[in-house]
Amino acid sequence: MKKKYIALLDILGFKDLIENNTHEEVVKLFDNFRIYLQMALAKQKSTVDRLGRSVYDVSNSRINSIIISDTLIFWTNDNDPEDFFELIDCLQRFMVFCHNQAKIFLRGGITYGDFHYDNTGTIIKPNDSIMMHPLIVGKALVSAHLIETKLQFAGCIIDQNAIEQVKKDAPKLFGKRWNQFLHDKVIVEYNVPMKTCIQKAWTINWVRDFTESNRSFAKDFSSRNKSISDLEVQKKIENTTGYYNFVRKVLHGM
Repeated sequence: MKKKYIALLDILGFKDLIENNTHEEVVKLFDNFRIYLQMALAKQKSTVDRLGRSVYDVSNSRINSIIISDTLIFWTNDNDPEDFFELIDCLQRFMVFCHNQAKIFLRGGITYGDFHYDNTGTIIKPNDSIMMHPLIVGKALVSAHLIETKLQFAGCIIDQNAIEQVKKDAPKLFGKRWNQFLHDKVIVEYNVPMKTCIQKAWTINWVRDFTESNRSFAKDFSSRNKSISDLEVQKKIENTTGYYNFVRKVLHGM
């Protein structure tokens, strides 16, 4: 069984989002959230479905994904280095939209390793009840989860083991695509704040080059009635602001 590239993102402030808004508002938000994800997977390309509706065309996406409550899991079909770069590309589009327009903040990481998904356990019974028992397990998923829990800002890092694997499997492709990502400002190296240390890592850049210089992340983090009084939340706001200002200065000269 081939290893895969895995990404896990967690929605910050999810508990407050659920508790401080009506159920109908939350359902509507996540109905839209699902569309945001499809937009990123489709590279913003649309098509028309059999009912004549305009929908995002995800038919050519090589990335798998699932939403489970406040967690999003992405994975490749195998260990193809091209899929690694498509995964980064997809996550960047998604995070740019979520962090700047939807004001939904995410944190997580991309890693590499053992992962198994099987969806053959779905049963629809005659009385309309549904049994859904997909298997989602693997060391790579655990590693991605551990990365997410350690991060102290809104953002996504690329674990070094994933980078080294692509370098090993396709050194020429890695050099070409990595340099293109640097040129296009898709990735940026940063001293990432973790719970117990500062760790230099490659991050997926979600900061746009035309955004305001005095953006209030306290205001953005508190959108949809979320509380920011907790000291841990305030630290994440401070660190997210620091990342935002760093990228604007270093990549965009602003």
